[in-house]
Amino acid sequence: SNSGVLEHNNNASVFTFDASSGSHAIDAGGYSMRDVVIDAAGAVYSLADNLTFVSNRTLSVANGTLDLEGNTLTMNGGAGDVNISGGVLWVDAGAKLLLANTASVNNTGGSFRIVGLESDPATIGRNGSSGGYTVSQSAGSIAAKYYRITGTRDFGFDINGGTIDVTNNFSEGEFS
Repeated sequence: SNSGVLEHNNNASVFTFDASSGSHAIDAGGYSMRDVVIDAAGAVYSLADNLTFVSNRTLSVANGTLDLEGNTLTMNGGAGDVNISGGVLWVDAGAKLLLANTASVNNTGGSFRIVGLESDPATIGRNGSSGGYTVSQSAGSIAAKYYRITGTRDFGFDINGGTIDVTNNFSEGEFS
């Protein structure tokens, strides 16, 4: 177990989580993050608390799993995108993924899971009172069940490649 304070305040910095196995907690201690990469084939990272990104910074899930574990992940600024290229991003029961106006989630080969419980849905929403975000998938897979999706723009979800999970196939949820 590691503890202490890590200063992540250089605008050019990228924080990479790259364990080779096991389960690990991410606890930012209330501090905002800049660019983050999950590149940890065989490992699962779970949020221990809510996590906020500095404006216009990205989260990239390349390998391994990032499980929001019922917490809120807030992306700020229109360029505050989430990119899933090979790992798993799991918005689970009670969890919220909040995206700023013009931001996007781009799945180009990973797995995007928006799967909650009937009594406690997974939520994707807008961070702010106006505008909207998009979700696009060109490869990989998407799973959604017991979810709440609000505040999208344009087409909202653009799935033009990859697969939709057979069981968690956008059933038992709501778009608004």
